[in-house]
Amino acid sequence: MNKISAYNSFFTEIINTINSARYQVFKSLNKVHIGQNFEIGRIIVKNQEKNKWGQSIVDTLSKDINKQIDGVKGYSPQNLWRMRQFYLEYKNEPELLEIAMKIPWGQNMLIIQQLKDNKERKYYLQTTDKLGWSRAVLLNQIKANAYLHQLTNIKKSTLSTCYSITGY
Repeated sequence: MNKISAYNSFFTEIINTINSARYQVFKSLNKVHIGQNFEIGRIIVKNQEKNKWGQSIVDTLSKDINKQIDGVKGYSPQNLWRMRQFYLEYKNEPELLEIAMKIPWGQNMLIIQQLKDNKERKYYLQTTDKLGWSRAVLLNQIKANAYLHQLTNIKKSTLSTCYSITGY
């Protein structure tokens, strides 16, 4: 192996190591972020029920968080409501929550807002995690009914297998 080829191989190995570490850091931070949002949603629901607070408490909470933690984004009233909704949607769905913690917040919100069926949600959560779909791609897949197409393909495949086994 000549020196240029050896260096290129060495360089590629270093770049792959850096990129792999970056990806692992992103996945770890994302999981913590999604877990934090779930917990904030849980705390909001618990305190609204316990103290009989209405909707205005979320506006007050948002203002107070933003005063206390200056310069941090993500705690608008709208996003706090999304955290609450995220908690309510997944509090009794540990399998879905586990998958949801693997994908970004924006994709999670899109799935919750667009889909109500848990089987459908599971498909889009898993596929987004596996294929790394962006929000735009995920939205296009939802609009194109990728879940239904996938079910149709599974049924066709199963029928083909049955026909080939039985000889019909």
